Amino acid sequence: MLILASASKARRGLLEQVGIRHRVMVSGVNERNFIVTDPDHLVKTLALAKAKAVAESISLKVVNDSSNCKVSSILGCDSVF
Repeated sequence: MLILASASKARRGLLEQVGIRHRVMVSGVNERNFIVTDPDHLVKTLALAKAKAVAESISLKVVNDSSNCKVSSILGCDSVF
């Protein structure tokens, strides 16, 4: 099972559209704590921080959902406009 480390309804919708089973786990990362001026570097830094935060919150890096599917990947995402 893929873990989406994002509260984005749009990202969740894209995964649902293509039939990828996933579970949403919001990272709780405070984006205001990151001071990066290059937009490309900022989105990569935030996406990684979100994925790491969710990974750290998963006990022993293994979680089962209600259908007993093990976590295979954690997807951290961010965007800047």
